[in-house]
Amino acid sequence: MSTKLIHSARSVVQPYPGDSVPNAHLIRESKPRIKCQFVGAKEDKPHFKEATCVLPISIGQPYHEGNHFIATIQLINQHFRACVIMICDALQRHTLSERPHLSEQGAYTQAMRLGEAWQVRNSSIYRQLTIPYQIQRWDDWLNSRAYSVQRETTDKLYLSHKEFYGAIHESVQSFLTRRQQCGDLDAVHYDQMYQRCIEYLKEECSVSPLWAQLGIDYEVYPSKGNAAMKFIYDHVVQPRYDGLLKRVRINFRSIHKTLQ
Repeated sequence: MSTKLIHSARSVVQPYPGDSVPNAHLIRESKPRIKCQFVGAKEDKPHFKEATCVLPISIGQPYHEGNHFIATIQLINQHFRACVIMICDALQRHTLSERPHLSEQGAYTQAMRLGEAWQVRNSSIYRQLTIPYQIQRWDDWLNSRAYSVQRETTDKLYLSHKEFYGAIHESVQSFLTRRQQCGDLDAVHYDQMYQRCIEYLKEECSVSPLWAQLGIDYEVYPSKGNAAMKFIYDHVVQPRYDGLLKRVRINFRSIHKTLQ
């Protein structure tokens, strides 16, 4: 398996002694109340020690904060050779732009601020990694020539391939239905949000395949992925980068018993 890491990222972070991080000893020595574990990775798990993983960070999701994030970092540190932490901040501008007081530029600025805040808030956690790792931001790929090429491919697939077109709309409808059920989306903004979600997925489907260029073996995430991403993996990633960027699902469970 390839374990090559890119060296031209905007933000490359090297591990350093935990004692130089405020409260690092608490993170290192305490056992989290949340346990993170792999799901359905029995065949791949023996290969993890020689593999590189990418950990996409969804800003605002509780599983990428606090004890959940500590448990995730500990699991990755224990099993993988190297890790790229991908802060998917600029991607969030598509859903932030539904807020009436935010322009497109305002939504982008807010998304970047949220990404920076996440990095500051969680740096004392991911700096506990003792394996080689990097921090990258969504814009590192969005502004690349490789993205423009892949985005053109994605747009062509959307227009010409019924299965991909259907997968995009199935994923959007599923997401918006959940938003409506939670009372987070009204009928007035539904159509507008629908189009923004399509752009969100097209962009996600154009950036994530590029991570295989880093020689990344596995993508670690708490869900199995949507139908659109599965299509891109099967029809774009797998044919070009056989064996790379396989998704490994993780889940969490609470530890109720006090650990001494």
